[in-house]
Amino acid sequence: MLVDGLITFDASDHASPGTIRTICATVSATYAGSFGLFDRMDGPLVRDMTALPAVRRAFDQLLAERINPDIGTHALAEALMKQCLVLFVRAELSNGAEGSLLFANLRDPRLAAAVREVLRTPAAPRTVDDLASVAGMSRSAFAAAFSEAFSQSPMDFVQKTRLHMAAKLLAATDLPVKVIAASMGFRSRSHFSRAFRRANGMDPSAYRRAHQNIGSDPPARSGRGWVERATSDGIDGAAT
Repeated sequence: MLVDGLITFDASDHASPGTIRTICATVSATYAGSFGLFDRMDGPLVRDMTALPAVRRAFDQLLAERINPDIGTHALAEALMKQCLVLFVRAELSNGAEGSLLFANLRDPRLAAAVREVLRTPAAPRTVDDLASVAGMSRSAFAAAFSEAFSQSPMDFVQKTRLHMAAKLLAATDLPVKVIAASMGFRSRSHFSRAFRRANGMDPSAYRRAHQNIGSDPPARSGRGWVERATSDGIDGAAT
């Protein structure tokens, strides 16, 4: 383990210097903090990005941070990887071929309108009917299109969004758990804790302790990988 969260692994166990060096990283790729862009991937997505000067500069900096890690290395490495990921997504979306189908769920403005509404007010009571109305679609057509695009029902998305945002607040703030629960639309702390434990394998307080110890920055008071080679119906105000 190196400083600031970086990990080094030598597959040769120092037996030989090796001839190929690879940088691997996992970054969180979400759409407005809710669902993963790569959740539906069933295999690797490969694109040669070495011709882009921004990508080359980013990986030069990543190598430099690997060699001489310092204060803020973890945050800088994450930012550089996300920069490369954005450029990768741009290339896929402009490709017009099968690769861009991975992101087809972002292209339908009707579904995007419903997603924005959930993200704008995650605590608001939701039903399939009112989200279908926001999308300007019939209930059945909306439910089918949403499930096809995102591999989950609209109400599953509402629940996942609330729990995801709650997890970010637990990790990044000192807000009381009951305040976070209420702000995400849960009718009680106990209800929130049960739902959170089912989704994350631990209760909110344990999650906060585990995740606020990661990295060098203290919590604020009152948040599929990418690899590159270098040389149900309603929820009445609560998730169920």
